[in-house]
Amino acid sequence: CSWRSSPASTRPSAYTIDRVIIHVTQETFSNTIAIFQNPAKQVTAHYVVRSADGYVAQCVRERDIAWHAGNWGYNTRSIG
Repeated sequence: CSWRSSPASTRPSAYTIDRVIIHVTQETFSNTIAIFQNPAKQVTAHYVVRSADGYVAQCVRERDIAWHAGNWGYNTRSIG
């Protein structure tokens, strides 16, 4: 994943991370990455794990906020 533009944050002082949100996608690993790289989709996560071998791609820096939970309050306080 290339770095996605997401709302900048001054973690940890602005928003304390107190949860991890795990999703199962209905797409392949490569399609999920492509969706997260497409600004028109308005969705991304901090990490994507490839089920075949456990490879982890980071899409958003942890100090930044990803839009993955569909709820701003959850997004600001979590890694997805």
